[in-house]
Amino acid sequence: MLVRFVLSEFRRAFTAAAKAAAKKGMKDILRKVHVRVSPGAAVFTGSDGEIHVTSTVVGVGTDGHGGAFLLPAERVGAILQTLDTEEIAIRVDGTSVQVSTDGAKFKLATESPDEFPTEYDVDNVCEFEISAKELLEAIRRTSFCCDVDSTRYALGGVLFVVEHGSLVLVSTDTRRLSKVVAGQVSGMSGEMPSRSVVVQKRALEMLSGVFTESDTVRLLVGNNRVSFESGAATVACMQVEGRFPKYKDVMPSKYGTQIEIPIDPFHSAIRSILTIASAESRSVRLKFWENELQFFEEVTDIGSAEVKMPIAYDGVRIEITVDAKYIGEFFPRVRAHETFVLCFTDAQSCIELRNETETFRYIVMPLSGE
Repeated sequence: MLVRFVLSEFRRAFTAAAKAAAKKGMKDILRKVHVRVSPGAAVFTGSDGEIHVTSTVVGVGTDGHGGAFLLPAERVGAILQTLDTEEIAIRVDGTSVQVSTDGAKFKLATESPDEFPTEYDVDNVCEFEISAKELLEAIRRTSFCCDVDSTRYALGGVLFVVEHGSLVLVSTDTRRLSKVVAGQVSGMSGEMPSRSVVVQKRALEMLSGVFTESDTVRLLVGNNRVSFESGAATVACMQVEGRFPKYKDVMPSKYGTQIEIPIDPFHSAIRSILTIASAESRSVRLKFWENELQFFEEVTDIGSAEVKMPIAYDGVRIEITVDAKYIGEFFPRVRAHETFVLCFTDAQSCIELRNETETFRYIVMPLSGE
């Protein structure tokens, strides 16, 4: 069997599928990318048993034969990094696969594709669509808060909820929490399962390499699996087992103080404080004085740092100690905004950072003072 591809299309589909391929130490066949060729199209599939990615290329050239074959994910990925041509050809001959371009040829051992798990059905009980741009933005604003090592709760992923016709994503590692209203859903049928629907962080982070912002993504939610589909690509995975914390219980309904603050000087101050932070100490004291905010950190055997900036605050003097790294992780996710809203009540309360529309709320718990 001989198949010809436009290299850029081959690279796109192969790379998307290869992200789901198993790593060393797992079943060898799952470290391959499965390719099924039919007249005019090829479907690339990668799977580690829990996450399943498919991506289709249309307009491929064949010698009239169809069929399936396996490509070693890591080896072919390394080969693709060296190629800079317009086309690539794959010739399958028994136990070997030949990858060739105008100026290069690689012959790789392969194995039978018959045992590869190409099917990954979702017993969907709920379906809906949402803009890929809104979904990808919401994932970027929540996936960083997961705790993939947690065994007590389902913290290794992001909670998906549909509220009042909008998709809401929530994540937490118990020290901070992020909640994002992604956007309105459409074409909804069925109801979300009664149990928590928590999608694996690793699967969610693959979506940006599979979908583009102009896509519309269809979500199929089952009792223990979930699938994201758009056009020629699909990402499906097992849901994270366990209970997600009752996040609404730790989200204050109101605060004693809300201040609108310019993003750039605040973020700059946090970056300055982090220059003397250590792995053991990243705490920053936020001192709210009349019309002024002071940032202060002192680390034993390293030194101290202090930064001041003006703010519109006329309340009582309050000092709140928080993790500077956690605070700093909010700002790369609000680049399109000029200001944000900082909320707190007293020295023992959490701090909330939110965008102006309140579609992105990020809560950081206080630390005990040093």
